[in-house]
Amino acid sequence: MILFNSINNRLSNDHLTAKIGYREAQVLDLLIQHSPNVVKKDDIIQHAWGNQYIGETSLAKSISALRHALLKLGTKDSPIVTVPKVGYRLVANHIDYDMPEPKQAQAQMEVGCKVSAPVITTAAAHESRATLYHYKATICYLTTFSLLFAAVLLALSKSYGWHWDNVNSKYSLTITTVGKIEVIRAQNTPLSPPIAQFLSQHQCHCVVYLEQNDRYSELSWMDRNNHRSINIFYSKGQLKLVSGYITAFMKESQL
Repeated sequence: MILFNSINNRLSNDHLTAKIGYREAQVLDLLIQHSPNVVKKDDIIQHAWGNQYIGETSLAKSISALRHALLKLGTKDSPIVTVPKVGYRLVANHIDYDMPEPKQAQAQMEVGCKVSAPVITTAAAHESRATLYHYKATICYLTTFSLLFAAVLLALSKSYGWHWDNVNSKYSLTITTVGKIEVIRAQNTPLSPPIAQFLSQHQCHCVVYLEQNDRYSELSWMDRNNHRSINIFYSKGQLKLVSGYITAFMKESQL
């Protein structure tokens, strides 16, 4: 079994590792999600390149680079199969996500507003991701401010009888509860079943802020007991990795 670390863009087996590029990682991420089904070329291009206009040549080069990386790991027959005039598919049970151990997650996660590489990996060669990384500090501080603002509103509501419905439309935020967790969401961010299940599995006396757009999702988690927080940016298919970070964060908070 070959393991794919979607944070470090790395493939590995028991003996060897191989680094792959950002676009190759995005392509592989989609193929793993749909394995062993066929993924159309247009869907892969949309997932990996977004709104950038490219030809099929760029996709073919990324597929070739992935196969070359797999060859370095000793794979004789490539598990990435070309379906002529349609797209590509990944043979089942050949490549899976590399779930980080708690200690590894603890080393990689972001605590407070420390600016480091986001969970969705940046690539300096690609302008859109470089722009996201450039503004990450601002996003981090705005998120922390939103959490603090929400905490103040909750305190005032208990003291003066305010209701969240009175300010919801003004600040374009929605608040719900999942068990003991207060969940604050941007209005364009639904509380999907996978997210609700994820929150149910990590119950604590916490405030969680959720936001998503077409390019990435953001999760900010604040422990009310010690006021520590973690900000995570992730893309589709990485919720299991996010779960590892939250588990490590909660264990560290209890120390």
